[in-house]
Amino acid sequence: MVIPIPQVLDAQQLGSIRSILAESRFVDGRLSAGLSARKVKNNEEVPQDSTAIQKLNQLVMNQLYNHPVFQAAVMPLKLATPFYARYLAVNIMAIMWTILSWAHRAPTTAPMYPLQFF
Repeated sequence: MVIPIPQVLDAQQLGSIRSILAESRFVDGRLSAGLSARKVKNNEEVPQDSTAIQKLNQLVMNQLYNHPVFQAAVMPLKLATPFYARYLAVNIMAIMWTILSWAHRAPTTAPMYPLQFF
């Protein structure tokens, strides 16, 4: 079951996290991946031995652990250390396939929605 936990962080805390991440060093995310995942993983992560991780975890994990919804819903023996990752590139072949499939659609009366890439 997935239980949403609203408002774990406030605007000031999010700003602090963004500042820490903006100044952080990132490494190839494949370093933390298993053998199969290394072939397809395409991200960068803040290294686990970074001082930024300590600051981020202090902000994020303390807020999460002390949140009343988390306390009511979860009774973990341990919490895993989170990864802080960023995704820089998209799969250009997937984008081209999506664009071409839209361009070659048969005429229809169904509404057309713009492509959105996140």
